[in-house]
Amino acid sequence: MNRFLSRYDSAFSAPVSYGIWTALAITGGQLYLDEFKNMSSLNLGMYFLGVVIVVGGVSLFTRRIAAGGMTIECCGYLLSSSL
Repeated sequence: MNRFLSRYDSAFSAPVSYGIWTALAITGGQLYLDEFKNMSSLNLGMYFLGVVIVVGGVSLFTRRIAAGGMTIECCGYLLSSSL
C-alpha cells in the first residue's frame, strides 16, 4: 500500500484499494466458510453481479478522477483523462 500511495495520488489509490479489498474479503469469506457449495445458481449469479457492481463502481469513480486532469497509469495501461 505504501508503494501504491507513493506512486499514485491518494484520490486514485484509495478507491482502487477499497474495491480490491472488498472483492477479496467477500470472496475469501465465502471460500473460508464454504458457502459456495450451498448456493443456488441464482444466488451465485447475484453474488458475482454484486462483486462486479462494486468493482465497476470504483472503476467509474476513478475514471472521473482521471477526467479531472490526472494522468493515471495502471498495470502498463494509460487511462485516458477524458470520459
